[in-house]
Amino acid sequence: MDEFFLIEKTLGEVTAIVSLTFTKEENLSADESKLKWEEFPEPEAAPVKEKKFDEDGNEIVDEEEAPEVQEGEEEEKVVKFKPELYKWTITNGEQKNLLTLFCHSKGINATPDLKEGETYSKHNTQAVTLALDEFCGRIVEETAAKADNLYVQVLFPEQ
Repeated sequence: MDEFFLIEKTLGEVTAIVSLTFTKEENLSADESKLKWEEFPEPEAAPVKEKKFDEDGNEIVDEEEAPEVQEGEEEEKVVKFKPELYKWTITNGEQKNLLTLFCHSKGINATPDLKEGETYSKHNTQAVTLALDEFCGRIVEETAAKADNLYVQVLFPEQ
């Protein structure tokens, strides 16, 4: 993951990737059923302090509880961030494949594509060459058409 972002920082934006592989990579960011969600314990309720009243029935306010506010000044209240109010995925220690990382970083602009190596040739060495030729042709065409973020996965049978 860090290597991908280091490449983008050093060389520039990665707009196309070709993966020549024997095993299919799954895009885990697109399927929410495979994601693990963070669960937070229920917060404990703050103890309720009893109100004190004087002989006339007026509430007695402790000086510790009520901070003084100068006239003309309004107290700015800083809202404390509460992570339990949001949905969080558990990502610490979870591995991501290159397809998931690429699609996650490019968002809806990513275009994943799966091709079978046998559609190019029955021989893997020739299929690799033809797959790379087609991939480079698509990059040139899509760059001219201002489309980018292409991820092509060519799946070869094990021999």
